[in-house]
Amino acid sequence: MSIDPLDVATENDDQKERNSRLNAMVAVSIAIIATFMGICNVKDGNIVQAMQMAQVDRNDQWAFGQSKSIKSKIFETTAARLEIDARTSSDPRPLLALAREYRAKAAAEEKDKETAFDAAKTAAKSYDDWNLRDDQFDMSESALSLAISLFAITALTHKRWLYFVGVVPSVFGIILGLAGLFGWGIHPDAFAKFLGT
Repeated sequence: MSIDPLDVATENDDQKERNSRLNAMVAVSIAIIATFMGICNVKDGNIVQAMQMAQVDRNDQWAFGQSKSIKSKIFETTAARLEIDARTSSDPRPLLALAREYRAKAAAEEKDKETAFDAAKTAAKSYDDWNLRDDQFDMSESALSLAISLFAITALTHKRWLYFVGVVPSVFGIILGLAGLFGWGIHPDAFAKFLGT
C-alpha cells in the first residue's frame, strides 16, 4: 500500500486550517477577556477608593462618638459633684443651677454621640456593600486569569477540548464581573472561602 503525497498534503492543510481557526478563537477570546478585565479593573479601583473613604469615615465617626461619650461622662461627673457641694453650701441655688447646665451639656453630648455612632454604622454598612463588589471583581479577575492561561495552553497544544474547559471560568468570571459592575448581589461564598476571603 502506497501513501499518496497529495492525501498527506491535504490532511496537513486541513489540520493547519483547524489549528488556525482554533488559534483565532483563542485570540478573540483573550482579547475580549482582557478588555473586560481592564474595564472591571478601573471600576474596582474606584470601589477600593470608596471602601477606603467609608473606612476612614467610620473610624472618624466612631472616634468622634467616643469623644462625645467621654465629654458626657465628664459633664455628668461635674454635675454630680456640684450637687454634692450644694448640700453643704449656705446658698445651694447657684451650684444646682450650674449642675443643671452640666446635665444639659451631658445630654447634648449623648445625643451627638448617638448621631456619630449612627453615622459610623452607616459608613460600616457602606464599606460592607462596597466590599461585596470588590470581592466580585477579585473573583472575576481570578477566574478570567485562569481562563486566559487555559486559552494560552490551548494555543500551544491545539487541543480543542481545552478551549471549552477555558470557557467555563470565562463565563464564571464575566458573570461576576458584570455583578460587580452593576451591583448584583451575586457572591459565591464557597468560592470566596476557598480563596480565603
